[in-house]
Amino acid sequence: GLRVETWSMLPTGSGLGTSSILVGTVLAALGRACGRAYSVCALNHAVLEVEQLMDVGGGWQDQVGGLVGGAKRAYSAPGLPLRVKYETLPLCPAVRARWERHLLLIYTGRARLASNIVRSVVRRYYAQSPEVLVTLQGLVHGARSA
Repeated sequence: GLRVETWSMLPTGSGLGTSSILVGTVLAALGRACGRAYSVCALNHAVLEVEQLMDVGGGWQDQVGGLVGGAKRAYSAPGLPLRVKYETLPLCPAVRARWERHLLLIYTGRARLASNIVRSVVRRYYAQSPEVLVTLQGLVHGARSA
C-alpha cells in the first residue's frame, strides 16, 4: 500500500484555496508515481470531485489558481456536470514587473470557511437578494470585459 501524509502551514479558512491546491498537487504526484500524466483539465475536475466528497463546500475555481501559473480567467457554463475551463491572460513584461513590485499577499488572521460563505450566497441567491444578484452580475460583466 501507499500512505500519503500532507500538511500546510496555512491556517484553515485562510481563503487561499489551500485544500484545492493540495488535492491537485497530490493527485498530480500520484499520477506521476504511477506513470500517468494528467492534464490540467482532468486535475481541475478531479479536485472538484474530491472536495465535494470531503464536503468542504468550496467553489470550483480555487485549483485553477494554483495549478495554472500566471494570470487567467476561469469560467463554466451554467448546469451540471460542471465543465471548468480557463484561459491564460497575456501580460506584457512591463505589467508583470509592475504587479510583482506592487502586489502583496497579507493574511488577516480572519478565517473564512468556504462552506459557510457558499451556503450563505446560495441561500441569498435563491431568495433573489438584490445585493447578491447585482454583485454576481457585476462579477460576470467584469470578468467578460477584462
